[in-house]
Amino acid sequence: MATSGCIHREIRLPLRLRDRVPAQAAFQFVILADGRMVGFRAPTEGMEPEFACAVWRALSGCPWTPGRDAQGRPGAYWVELPIRFSAPPTR
Repeated sequence: MATSGCIHREIRLPLRLRDRVPAQAAFQFVILADGRMVGFRAPTEGMEPEFACAVWRALSGCPWTPGRDAQGRPGAYWVELPIRFSAPPTR
């Protein structure tokens, strides 16, 4: 898991996408035994590539805790993370 609130603090959405923020999307990735995130997958249908990149940057900027096996050793695990978005306020 990531530190509480990290994704919210880290995400920086491009202003030009303000009107195209999806209500929700699920992202998939792997957290390795050393806590690094790899194998990022974003929904391809209806999502701007720049938006997916902003999510990837936010997720990779968060510290992640690796999973543990039955013997307590750190191990890699897949994550499917649904995220709800709200459009930033207009000024």
